[in-house]
Amino acid sequence: MKLQISLLALLVAGTAFAGTTPGLLVLKEGHSGFVPPQYAYSLKCEVYADYATKQKTTGETSETATDVKETVYTAAVPNAKAAIALSKLAAKGKIVESNGPTDGPTSTYVGVVEGAVVDSHVKLYFNYSSTRYRNSVEKAVKALTEFADANCALE
Repeated sequence: MKLQISLLALLVAGTAFAGTTPGLLVLKEGHSGFVPPQYAYSLKCEVYADYATKQKTTGETSETATDVKETVYTAAVPNAKAAIALSKLAAKGKIVESNGPTDGPTSTYVGVVEGAVVDSHVKLYFNYSSTRYRNSVEKAVKALTEFADANCALE
């Protein structure tokens, strides 16, 4: 645990003053839905240019584990610039919504476009048992959700 925190501190310190280093690229969250406490989980994963952090909480005791690892790029998202370009493309899309049954697990994917003062969070895909939405820019959604999944496996 100390090693993971030290690694995160080094990564943050190494990039804090770089100026051109992109910040958060993609955010993924997941929750188990309505299940017995021993089966409950939640996941929050943030993917940056050089590293990804994953926080997973499980079970009745709400034990939390945090993991930091090097960012894994995919064929569709070969680097941070590609992720940023896809998020900007998705920002031009519309949200398409549909309804479904209730009380199941959720998955949320969000692309991030850095702003001068505040970052914009771009909705990419949300799957909840009663509502689903997806961004209409399919190319961006597919590439960025696969990129998030490559870095944020539930395990």
